[in-house]
Amino acid sequence: MVLTSHQGACVFCKTAVAETIDHQEPVASGGADIWWNYLPACHSCNLRKNDKSALDWAVDMQMAYMQPRAYGKMKKLPLSVCVGIKDRVSATHAEIRDLPRREWFRHHYGNKSRPRNKSETRSLVVACQKKIATYPYAPWESPELAEYPLDACTRKICCGHTHPDWDLIDVYLDEKERAALKQHAFKLGINRADLATTILRQFLRDNLADHPHDLGGKFKHAD
Repeated sequence: MVLTSHQGACVFCKTAVAETIDHQEPVASGGADIWWNYLPACHSCNLRKNDKSALDWAVDMQMAYMQPRAYGKMKKLPLSVCVGIKDRVSATHAEIRDLPRREWFRHHYGNKSRPRNKSETRSLVVACQKKIATYPYAPWESPELAEYPLDACTRKICCGHTHPDWDLIDVYLDEKERAALKQHAFKLGINRADLATTILRQFLRDNLADHPHDLGGKFKHAD
């Protein structure tokens, strides 16, 4: 949930991959070791920030540009990057605290075993990013099937199969046709099942209106 925020990049330098979870307010200074105090950071920025708060570190770097003698050889991020840290931290915190996003991650990843090391953590984050990229938009922005409340994801675009009206229908498409269906669904901002449902409903509306009693007979030989 944290390491995929800010598009998976370090909230401080903006460019490096976020591989560590940093505390906005350091635990040593009384900050809480809890998700709402977390920020995505690269190893370098996490180490250089040390025991300072995110905003204090940003101010110190800006001051080091204004008073270089007073700050000696302090390692600094580019000034234009330092100036934007406050806004990036605020935006990233808002993203992490977003309830629909948080609940989506809890439902999809809350029961997974805690990664044992950095390599496993990185693998899990990359797999999550690839999964999210398969949707035309963030899955937590998809409508919920509110009429069927569960302590589970009911987002239409990723977990529509939890709906009581969901049914499995055999559809035979070749590889090229499946790719085309996926591509058109992505362009429309829906998943393949929704696109197929839309097409089927239109077909049924058009044909049931004209032939309410003979739908099966009319199309039984259509291959």
